[in-house]
Amino acid sequence: MNTPTEEKKRLSFLLEALMIVLETFYSFVFKHDPIVKQQAIPFVEKNISLKVNCYIPYFNFYVSFSSQGLLFNLQPPEKTTTIEISSTIFGYAQALALGNKKSIYGIKIYSEDNTTKDQLRDFLISLSLPHLGSDWKKWIFSASLKKETISSPLRTSTLLEKIDHQRAKINQLYVENKQLKNRVRHMKASQKRINIIFFIITVSLIIALVYSHTH
Repeated sequence: MNTPTEEKKRLSFLLEALMIVLETFYSFVFKHDPIVKQQAIPFVEKNISLKVNCYIPYFNFYVSFSSQGLLFNLQPPEKTTTIEISSTIFGYAQALALGNKKSIYGIKIYSEDNTTKDQLRDFLISLSLPHLGSDWKKWIFSASLKKETISSPLRTSTLLEKIDHQRAKINQLYVENKQLKNRVRHMKASQKRINIIFFIITVSLIIALVYSHTH
């Protein structure tokens, strides 16, 4: 029968082994996949570290961004800006192993910067196995395919969807801005009419008062 101490050591060993496997795999992808490397630039420049919270079962670890790749550690790194993400093990598996967008957007991201949240979700989508698999020739045989710059339709479609979404949002803001300008113009016209009416009434009252005093 295993004692609590032995169970704790075994769990610690398994987690350390998991960190090594994840770091080896994703650092290899980071090195060979230009899309992943490009999307990681904002996090590398800001020296960001992710605190990955997992529950059912509960444990957490840290992912640091560097120019050499992704570093996985059970202990928090020093002098970094930490962003927390949280989901179940099943949620992470669906997001990264199956590329399920609903699961990716279901991952809670704790950051006050909405731009960082969007960039991180885009990065997670690029890290999912279906997206990596769609460009497997490029990120495995990058030396022989160095001149090839066209990404797979799957990865391109994700970017196009985001562009379409942003374009739709811009169009919506343009329409709202136009409606607001029309509303302001109508309010100014109404205010102008009210001022004219008030002026006419005021002048009429003054004339009436002058007339009553003179007669």
